[in-house]
Amino acid sequence: MVDPEELKAAETPIPTLIDEYGQSLRSRGRDADYVRKPIQRCRDLFQTLGWRRVADANPLDLRRHLERSTWAPTTRNHYLDAANQFFRWLNRDGRIPRNPIADVPRFKATNTQTYDRAALNSEELHKLIDPQTDDPRRLYRADVYALMVYSGLRWQEAKRLQVRDVREDEDGYSIVIPKGKDKANRGDVIELPDDLVPVLDRLVGDRGPT
Repeated sequence: MVDPEELKAAETPIPTLIDEYGQSLRSRGRDADYVRKPIQRCRDLFQTLGWRRVADANPLDLRRHLERSTWAPTTRNHYLDAANQFFRWLNRDGRIPRNPIADVPRFKATNTQTYDRAALNSEELHKLIDPQTDDPRRLYRADVYALMVYSGLRWQEAKRLQVRDVREDEDGYSIVIPKGKDKANRGDVIELPDDLVPVLDRLVGDRGPT
């Protein structure tokens, strides 16, 4: 007897299953970027291969397509991993008996040259946080960079920052990072120098708390 869930999955278009996969990732609290990239890779890959139903999945077609692509090995692996995650999710939910592309081998990525990180010198920092422009978007971005430089906020922490996290009292401005929003997951309070007052005034401005 064929499982009813397998029959239902076999009749459902792959784009619909991908939508359900994305909803499943979001319901588990995955970051927006974490969800967006594999979902888009699955859509693009399956559309190019002409896979409309789960039964169309063919490991030989997939391997040949990736081998003939002009992508770097790392990019090929990104697409292969996204497809594998999707089919493993279907398998875990009991919608398919097995992952049909499980045997497609990953591509050997060549070692790329790496560079030592270096701090910005004063001239580079000045160009970053005080650009000679009237473009509002560039000026806003410069303020965000200045906040990161003088507060020590990491990119993801700055990205999640909300107006209500910026506090002002008699000692000046500070940032309260709720537990779970910082990399160390400990929560933190960052005191900000007075030099950042005009920057924070512009960033907070008339924006709402969130």
